[in-house]
Amino acid sequence: MFTCAQNSFLCIDEAQDLYINKGNKTRNDVVNTLKALMNDRDWPVGLVLSGTHDLLEMINSDAQLRKRLHVTHLNPVSWVSHGGGVSQILAGLIAKSGLLPTEQVQVGEFYKRLMHAGANEFGLIIEMSLDGIEEALYSNDSQLTVDHFADSFRRKTGCIPAFNPFLAEDFQRIDVRKIIGRDASQDSRLLEGD
Repeated sequence: MFTCAQNSFLCIDEAQDLYINKGNKTRNDVVNTLKALMNDRDWPVGLVLSGTHDLLEMINSDAQLRKRLHVTHLNPVSWVSHGGGVSQILAGLIAKSGLLPTEQVQVGEFYKRLMHAGANEFGLIIEMSLDGIEEALYSNDSQLTVDHFADSFRRKTGCIPAFNPFLAEDFQRIDVRKIIGRDASQDSRLLEGD
């Protein structure tokens, strides 16, 4: 919860989890609680709900809730529109870590791989960045390399090098969304278009 100019806001990430796969009574209770928070005369609270497209099901389930909320869709991060920003953020994180990045970690090709590994989602890209830095720090290395990112991705997903976007030659064909939570028998279906 944060306060901005006499207004209080409650931020709920992954808000669809409040609603999806719940019974009708729980769903109604969630919607009514959110409306009550926004309508309290003494202490109204603004809501910032973030989540997947499933969140729209909750918002659209109640006309009053829908009228009180403004939906903003965030497009996926792309190299063309966000490459410079992602590279600046990663450079800042690396600087704070005290690591020295190798030349391979500072080129556009690496940032494209990082963004793809993060499924073009800002939060996942930051998570992947931090995971690579953490891998280097835990290894007591002074330099940050592509291998640190590849190792952290492998550790997180259990994928073989051919399906690791930091290592695979044709990394853009890898459907990274299918990698997490899969078993080894699914490896042949990890390429987009197959």
